[in-house]
Amino acid sequence: MTERTGPLSRFTVLDLTRVRSGPTAVRQFADWGADVIKIEAPEKIDPSKGMGGSRDGPDFQNIHRNKRGITLNMKDPDGLAVFKRLVEKADVVVENFRPDVKNRLGIDYQSLKAINPGIVLASISGFGQDGPYAYRPALDVIVQGMGGMLSITGEPGGGPVRPGASMGDITAALFTTVAIQSALLEREKSGEGQFIDISMLDCQVAIMENAFTRYFTFRHLQNGQLPCQSMQEFEEQHLAGYVAGLNKLVNSLSWEPKVRQVEPIAEGMAIYAIDIRDYGWTTRQWEALIGGRIPGLKEAQPYPYGMDPFGAGRDENLNQVAQITGTSVPVMRGDWFVAVVGEPFYYKFMLNLPDTAQEFEHTLLRLDRPGAIMRRDVLRAGFLEGGSGVSQNNRLIERIEQPNGGYYWVSYDFDRAVSADRRLKERPLGPHDAFPASQKVFDSDGGEMIFSLPNGMQGYYLTDGPGNFIPDGPTSVVFFKGESPVSGATISNGSACMTCHVNGPIEGYDQIRNAVENHGTDRVTMEAVRELYADDDTLRAAYAEDTNRYLDALAASGGDYSLPDGPGRYHHEPVTNTIARYFDELDKDLLAAEFGLPTGAVEETR
Repeated sequence: MTERTGPLSRFTVLDLTRVRSGPTAVRQFADWGADVIKIEAPEKIDPSKGMGGSRDGPDFQNIHRNKRGITLNMKDPDGLAVFKRLVEKADVVVENFRPDVKNRLGIDYQSLKAINPGIVLASISGFGQDGPYAYRPALDVIVQGMGGMLSITGEPGGGPVRPGASMGDITAALFTTVAIQSALLEREKSGEGQFIDISMLDCQVAIMENAFTRYFTFRHLQNGQLPCQSMQEFEEQHLAGYVAGLNKLVNSLSWEPKVRQVEPIAEGMAIYAIDIRDYGWTTRQWEALIGGRIPGLKEAQPYPYGMDPFGAGRDENLNQVAQITGTSVPVMRGDWFVAVVGEPFYYKFMLNLPDTAQEFEHTLLRLDRPGAIMRRDVLRAGFLEGGSGVSQNNRLIERIEQPNGGYYWVSYDFDRAVSADRRLKERPLGPHDAFPASQKVFDSDGGEMIFSLPNGMQGYYLTDGPGNFIPDGPTSVVFFKGESPVSGATISNGSACMTCHVNGPIEGYDQIRNAVENHGTDRVTMEAVRELYADDDTLRAAYAEDTNRYLDALAASGGDYSLPDGPGRYHHEPVTNTIARYFDELDKDLLAAEFGLPTGAVEETR
């Protein structure tokens, strides 16, 4: 055999890998002089040669160049014995089987360590050696999709496009190579080998860090700082409220399981960094916000402040940040985001809400509302005319437990019409698909859905009578009796709902069961009413559970919402407060601050 040269010629590597990520990692050692022995399964066991194609083909020759080869049946005791003898003299073993295979074969790290204490075992898998996805197969394109690579490819307005290179495989290969070399360096000091766990998904996520970093700024809102006021006083009185509003909204736009707080880039700075993946957002959604391309909203406008909230070209460092992050607007005004992105169609877009309540319930909440009603697996409370805080008409609310945990409150709302099919005293059952044979079924004219997100925060969905998404509830059906600072008397989907639902679901207790009993009805209907319409104690326990769930999540978002005026004298609902501040008229000093100018730079004119 020709004497090997190169920086790694003193090492022997046993290659059990197949497909691409593993063979590519080991190829680096072969190219750098290591004695790499590729261990192949017999053709009857693996006719595809590890999916490398024909032995004489270009792909096989490329990823297995500079390697020696041997065929061993690792399932046969004799073949396994040969492999273990090779381990005695080897430095590294690399495999990318399913996590359980090496244990069944008896070639896990502890077994190999017993043969050779200095052995380094590198295991490559799609999703790691343990966890819920550990035994799932992972191809390159799957890893690219789950890791976010495909979310930053393709033309604006189009779908994702797979990169020409196998980025999932190659990234994992390079991380594996670095990890093995690090383990060999450490062995020179300790004499001990190591086990290396390489997840392809983890590697893909690692290289995507910059692509998903975005920033929110409140620097321009330091215009509220008076000359005689310290920065600490300003932060306590104003900035804390703005940040609380941002934290509340971003977590209310997330289907991810954890509440995440925005992080200041440095102490005392009013600029906050986020990883949009923490909230389940894609780069396409961010670019849509910048370009004003919001589905269903023809009059949407592009983000109005450009790259630099203080004026184009004032900070050259922003150009570098934009290049690194791959977006034209890496820094967005936090008050604009809170004020605008909570509006109905923005809200729908960021939460990926479908167009119908039925699709929303089936695809996102994984529940069957008519089925739950037929099983009597719901809690109901009905209100007579004027008994609701948002309607002069009678109203029905209903609670359903989400299959994966959390609550789902649905309202059935009615127009001002006085027909019998809209009076719950006379028709207390419904909807029609839950009571197809009953004559006592109501017809509703709309509904409001309030649901807990996986992170414990609260989401909203408004519908018309047939169950289609609507941005605003008709005032003939529902309206704010006390005018909202966000949307006036109109109940709008999104942030406007937060004005009332400060602490989660609003408590209301049933008036319909007694009304039906007093009014009279048939026996079957009465039995259904008694099963569905809950007593006060049952409802009280449900409200307490749901309120605590929401308030725990809200507390985790970092704001103290318990005081009537909140921390530092701001409105106890910080999203509403930020919206109101954003749309307030500016005085001359606030106007100056909007453009990054010092106090007094703008003179009043008449």
